[in-house]
Formats: sequence, structure tokens, C-alpha cells
Amino acid sequence: MSLGESDIEKTTLEWFSSLGYSYYLGMDISPDGDFCERNSYEQIILTNRLEKSLTKINQNLSSDEINDAITKINNILNQPNLLKRNHDFHKILTDGLTLEIEKNGEKFYELLWIIDFKNPHNNDWLVVNQLTIIENKHERRPDIVVFINGIPLSIIELKNPLNKDATLDRAFNQIQTYKKRYYFLIFFQ
Repeated sequence: MSLGESDIEKTTLEWFSSLGYSYYLGMDISPDGDFCERNSYEQIILTNRLEKSLTKINQNLSSDEINDAITKINNILNQPNLLKRNHDFHKILTDGLTLEIEKNGEKFYELLWIIDFKNPHNNDWLVVNQLTIIENKHERRPDIVVFINGIPLSIIELKNPLNKDATLDRAFNQIQTYKKRYYFLIFFQ
């Protein structure tokens, strides 16, 4: 019996499922998929999941404040400079996002959390395989993308162990290409 890349992918997805992650095939959540969660193939953040998660984690904030936070998160993740993007996103991921709120003519500040570190079950855990991303006519399809609360925080690039051309260097170079083109690879340096 030989072990191919699809077997490794299946095993990896089963492992994530055993940890409590939901699972979708990339084409199912695509703009024309059965469980559409993206408005376009360029969209990386699953906005509805992010909004639901932020609302659940930050129950003291209004829907307008949650939407303001989503805009700020998107602005950070759309920064062209990878190093600054990573730094800024890591800061709000670990320290929270400070929102300026005005009520009854008074301004005050509220901290919004993107991930509930104290209660992990409050988070939305999702793993997607073969997610098609198209930007500037460049199409890519990472093997596995790991989302937490609708934000893609990691990718896994698998290679067939029986293919002599499917080397670790090739996987690394593929990830470098993803990193240059798409903002969802925020922690790879």
C-alpha cells in the first residue's frame, strides 16, 4: 500500500475534526459553492464567521462597534508591508483591539478580543482544504487553511512522500509565493 498526498490530506483533516474543527471543502464555501461564505475568490476572511465570533466573545459591544472592529481588522490585514501587517495583527490578536466609543456625548475606550483565549469553546474553529484564491489573475489553492473565527491563521502545504520532486524546498517555495501574494499568511516570515 502506498501513501499519497491525498491520503495525508485526508488524515490531516480527520485529525483537525477530532480536535473539534468544522470542515469544508474549499469549493463548498466559494462564491458559487453550496455553503457560500465568500463574496469573491479574492476574499480571504470569512466575514460572517468573524462577525458572529466577535459578537459572541464581546457581548458588551453593539453591532455597529463590531462592524467598526471588522473594518479595522481588514485594514490591518490589507496593509501592503508584510512585516508591519504581522506586527500590527499580532498586537491586536494578543492584546486586543482598542475601540473608541462615544455614548451620550462622552468618549471612552473598550477592548475587543478577536480570540477568546479564556474560553476556547467560544471560538469558531474551521479547517478548509483546497481553497481557491484568485488575485490579479493569479490562482492559488493551498492544501489546507486553518481558520479561527473566520480569520485564516495558518496554511498547511502537503507533498506526496513518494514523489521525488515533491521536496520540502518546493513546499517552502510554494508557501513563499502565497506569502507574497495573499495577506492571509500573516505569520510566515
